[in-house]
Amino acid sequence: MMNSLFAGVSGLRNHQIRMNVIGNNIANINTTGFKSSRVTFEEALAQTIRAPRGPDGLVGGINPMQSGLGVSVSSIDSIFTQGSLESTGQVTDLAIEGNGFFILSDGENRYYSRAGVSQFDSEGNLVNPNNGFIVQGMLADSNGEITSGSPITDITLPFGQKEKARATTSVELAGNLDASPAKQTWTASSAFTDQGEIAAAASEINNLDQVTVDLTDGDQIVISGTKPSGSIVSAQFTYGAGNDGTTLGDLLTAINTAYGGDAVASLDASGNLVLTDAASGTSSSSLSLSFTDVDGDGSALTLPEFTKTVTGKDTTHATSIAVYDSLGEKHTVTITFTKSDTTDALWTWEAALSGNEQILQGDTDGDGQDEQLNSGTVRFNTDGSFKDFDYTDYADGTEVTSFVFSPGNGAENVSIEFSPGERDEFGGLIQFASSSAASAESQNGYGEGSLSTISIDETGQISGLFTNGVTRTLAQIALADFNNPSGLLRTGDNLYQASANSGQAVEGVAGTNIQGRIISGSLELSNVDLAQEFANMIIAQRGFQANARVITTTDDLLNEVNNLKR
Repeated sequence: MMNSLFAGVSGLRNHQIRMNVIGNNIANINTTGFKSSRVTFEEALAQTIRAPRGPDGLVGGINPMQSGLGVSVSSIDSIFTQGSLESTGQVTDLAIEGNGFFILSDGENRYYSRAGVSQFDSEGNLVNPNNGFIVQGMLADSNGEITSGSPITDITLPFGQKEKARATTSVELAGNLDASPAKQTWTASSAFTDQGEIAAAASEINNLDQVTVDLTDGDQIVISGTKPSGSIVSAQFTYGAGNDGTTLGDLLTAINTAYGGDAVASLDASGNLVLTDAASGTSSSSLSLSFTDVDGDGSALTLPEFTKTVTGKDTTHATSIAVYDSLGEKHTVTITFTKSDTTDALWTWEAALSGNEQILQGDTDGDGQDEQLNSGTVRFNTDGSFKDFDYTDYADGTEVTSFVFSPGNGAENVSIEFSPGERDEFGGLIQFASSSAASAESQNGYGEGSLSTISIDETGQISGLFTNGVTRTLAQIALADFNNPSGLLRTGDNLYQASANSGQAVEGVAGTNIQGRIISGSLELSNVDLAQEFANMIIAQRGFQANARVITTTDDLLNEVNNLKR
């Protein structure tokens, strides 16, 4: 009879333990990174009243007779399921999605946590603000590199650190250079005809169908307009064998003389008078012809008006970019591209500076005089892809591979290699029949800067953004994982320590040997399922009540036994 009393007591005691665990779970419903626990029960030792016996001859076997001695706690397990993530917007708030634990140190011991609340202290240490334990990771070297095998240590960031200036060594070139620069052209609105046939340069003006009354010596054709530069053209063609001539060819000669070679007049195959600029590019050229009957004898010539049939397009294109010297001072480099008049796929380039800089010089043609080494050529393939980019070479055969100038401020010479793209590809400079848009897209230099802000990516890599625009890796947060996370010891403050049954910590980086990722600006919430905990609470309550009834019923039975002596 006492066994039932002790069994009931064990039931009360162990259901109370379950209630303690449930209560702790519910109390930590809003604890960052908290992992809930569960209680499992097992039967306590059983008292054997009769041993089992196997079949023997004609007598069958019998089962054992055993009476249990109550219940005991089999285990209290930590449940490491993923908790929900809450966005906080604080860059140093960190959550782990997947496996892994943050590693923290108090200087002597290492602790592990899923709670990623962290801040920087006055010395730049990334710490748990509750206890000051420092988050562990790998530190980058001065070049922003984290070498293989870097030790895991305290993460300390160099706030206030200066990023030294870096001289530009490369400039990336990309974009289109117009394959079809145009010479501005003016064409007569009607063709000249000679007795119904297309007129030629040798046609006599008085034989033209446009002449209704023959011209006489002294009559004039006034030539007016503008040159490509915009300067005024004003001249006269005086008719007559003793004057400027009597043929269309003589008129063309007079027009060409008036334009001084800046534009050329000719007759096309249809007999139209055409004025074409001598060079491609934007132009202000124009042409107008008018007839004057000087002696008033009634001579009459109908001259056409002229319309712009081709608009001039530039053969040059310029782009500028700011580069830096070793002291961090800016210098503006302007690169001007000029299309060849003789070779369709060939351009020349020239680099210039706008300040007091001195471009490196050398004797490129062997004449004993130094020339500036700031030019070269660009060639393209017939499909518009980039072919090659050359620098001006020394006469002695020494190849020039970069544009070099002295900053003029005590800094080292700046040597810049222009990068126009891969040969036979379309990723850099290209040449198509559309407006030129080539530009110096980027360069790799920068001035001095100070660390201003940081960012943390999914692998835990901490990158610093400096005031000069440079982004450099500063450190990387380390994670740890265990063969048996449920074997970890809880030490309070959302921290765990390794135990004999958790296994040794496997330390590494998120996304590589640790199958998890770090989410910056978020925190992992508790994984407590409140509905499940309330259900467990009801079950624990019923178990406690039932065991209490066992005790009270056993007490009544004991009272009856005591009453037998009466």
